[in-house]
Amino acid sequence: PPALQVMVENLTDHASTVTGPSGVPLADEPAFAAKLADLRTRAKVLEVLEYRALAEMSAGRNPGAISSMLKILSTELSQQITTLGVEAAGPRGRAYQPHAAAPGGPIADFVPPADGYVSGQAWQAVAPLLYLNDRAGSIYAGSNEIQRNILAKAALGLPQY
Repeated sequence: PPALQVMVENLTDHASTVTGPSGVPLADEPAFAAKLADLRTRAKVLEVLEYRALAEMSAGRNPGAISSMLKILSTELSQQITTLGVEAAGPRGRAYQPHAAAPGGPIADFVPPADGYVSGQAWQAVAPLLYLNDRAGSIYAGSNEIQRNILAKAALGLPQY
């Protein structure tokens, strides 16, 4: 969760560098600022939940359903952050500019522009890549649906489906 707080703060900084519909920085637009505040609050809630899990483990107890809650809430928050990142990037955030992120090596059948051009700022070029990559978060490490089943059984005593 602290990493998610950093992502929200980075998004806030980035949204301060682009102009919103009313001519002020996007981060200062009321609707966008409300979304950022919501994400900031959710990230803080995750931090508290993480501390709760750590307290249980340090006391020698199993954190139980808290682990499933952390997985669900953190992956969904991460997806919300990257969704808002694409919104902030606007038309400058084109979907395929892998050279902007240098993802670890050459990409088959992709020749980056000779001048290294990316549309907009580097964070705008990377925003769609982060968004697309982050969709897998709700699947890996146990899909969120499976985690909800675990919660239903462990926390509420409901049968698993």
